[in-house]
Amino acid sequence: MFQILVVEDDRNLADTLKEYFASKLYQIVATSDGNEGYALAKSNHYDLILLDVMLPGRSGYVAAQQLRRLGVETPILMITGKNSLEDIITGMQCGADGYLTKPFRLRELKPAVTHCLKGRPIHGWSRSRSPACNSILTVMKLPGRAGPYSCVKKSSKSCSIFWNTASGLFPVTS
Repeated sequence: MFQILVVEDDRNLADTLKEYFASKLYQIVATSDGNEGYALAKSNHYDLILLDVMLPGRSGYVAAQQLRRLGVETPILMITGKNSLEDIITGMQCGADGYLTKPFRLRELKPAVTHCLKGRPIHGWSRSRSPACNSILTVMKLPGRAGPYSCVKKSSKSCSIFWNTASGLFPVTS
């Protein structure tokens, strides 16, 4: 059974997520505070962290960045109302594996969660787990990609392309 940490301060959304994942037989731990979410994530094993950005106590960006610095490799899926391209890039730079913008439909959440939990390509997506790949090299339009912008993250060890859709930024095979 997968164990998911939900860090979300919107009670209605948190309750909806808990019901949804419980119906899929996932075990859920939930908190509405960024500091508590960070403490839970660093001291317990979870298969996935669903992390809001704008939280009391500690922002999701800061929590994700600090967890990655500690070596926590649990996949992080940011779920937030911050939906500009700069926000999405910031989330990915802080260590998020996926980024869904609110409002989203549960059927949009499902493939993103499946991708993070399985850790393997879905619909042509692949995930770079290289900690060396932390800075954006360029932002450009790539022909033939779904979504208007793709961000290329490059290091000496890896190159990943991320495409922006209505439901977030997703890695694609480079």
